[in-house]
Amino acid sequence: MDRVRAASIAAGRPAATAHAGALEADITRWLSPLKRLGEMLHGAACGLAGVCHPRSHAALGVRVMRVQYLLRERTGDLEAAVALFEEGGLRFMAAVDAALRDATGGYPEDGLLRLKRCAPHLDCMRQGVQGLRGGLDAVGEALAAAQDAVAETYGSQEKACGSAPVVAGVRASAEAEDDAALLADLRCLAGASDGVQVEAAAARLLCHGRVELARMTGALDDLSRHGQGLIEACARLVDEIVPAWIHSTAPQGGPGGSPARHDEGRAPAEAQAWAGWQAQMQAMQALREGLHDLLREMGRHYAFNPTPEEGRQAAVDWARAWIEQPPELRLPG
Repeated sequence: MDRVRAASIAAGRPAATAHAGALEADITRWLSPLKRLGEMLHGAACGLAGVCHPRSHAALGVRVMRVQYLLRERTGDLEAAVALFEEGGLRFMAAVDAALRDATGGYPEDGLLRLKRCAPHLDCMRQGVQGLRGGLDAVGEALAAAQDAVAETYGSQEKACGSAPVVAGVRASAEAEDDAALLADLRCLAGASDGVQVEAAAARLLCHGRVELARMTGALDDLSRHGQGLIEACARLVDEIVPAWIHSTAPQGGPGGSPARHDEGRAPAEAQAWAGWQAQMQAMQALREGLHDLLREMGRHYAFNPTPEEGRQAAVDWARAWIEQPPELRLPG
C-alpha cells in the first residue's frame, strides 16, 4: 500500500481514480504468488508422472496433486471471502449514496438514519477480511511432504531445497536468488532431452514452490490489512465525514426549495473521495474475477492425468511457455 493511499485511508477517504494504477499493481502482486505456485505444481506433477517412491511405492505425482487440491480449495475460499467483502462494500456505497440523495433532496434526517443502518454492511466486509487471513498451513504441510518424498526418491542432491524459506518476510535478496535459480531450472526443464533430466528439473520446482508459498502468505497479510483499512475508513465516513457533510449542505435543500443534485452538491474533496470508493470496489471485483480465473485454471491442471511420456512432454512444453512470457509476467516485480 503506497503512502498516498495509506494517508487517504487514515483520513477516511480512499484513494481516487487517479491512483487506479496503484490498485492494479496491488492486484497483480496479490495474485502473482498464487498463480506462480499453481503453475509450478502443475509443472512438477507433469514431470513426475509415473515416478514412485522407492520404499512406499507411492506415486510422487499423487503427493503433488494433494498440494494442488488444497491450494485450489484455499483459492475457492479466498474468492468467497473477497465476494463477501465486495457485497458488503457495494451495499455500503448504495446506502451512503441514498443518504446523500436524501440530504440534498431536503430530508437530512432520513439521510442520517440511513447511515446508522450501515452496520450490517460493515459486518459483511469484516467477515470477508477474516476469510483472507491465514489458511495456508495445510498447503505448506502437504508441500513439505511432497518435497520430502522427492528428496528420498532422488537422494541428497534434492535435499538442498529444504533451506528455502517457508514463512512470510522472505528477504528481497533471497527472493532474487530464488528467481534466478528458478529461471535456470526452467531452462534445464525446457531443454531436457530424456526422462531423467525432466524428472530432476521437475522435482526442483517444489523447492521454488516453498518460496512462492511464503510470498503468498505475505500477500494475504497485506490484502487483509488493506481490507481492514477500508473498513475503518468506511466507519469513519458514516460516523463523521458524511454526517458532517450532510449537516453542512442540508439547509440548501428542502421540499419547497431547489435542492441540488447529490452528485453536483458535493465539494470537490467529497466528490474525489466518492470516486475513490468506486475505484476500490472495482479493484475488489477485479481481484475476485482474477481468483475465479485461477480457480478454473487449477481445476484444469488437477484434472490432467497424463501417461509418463505425455507428462514429460507436457512439462517440457510448460517450461518453454513460461520462459517465453514477458519478464514482468514470468517473475514478480
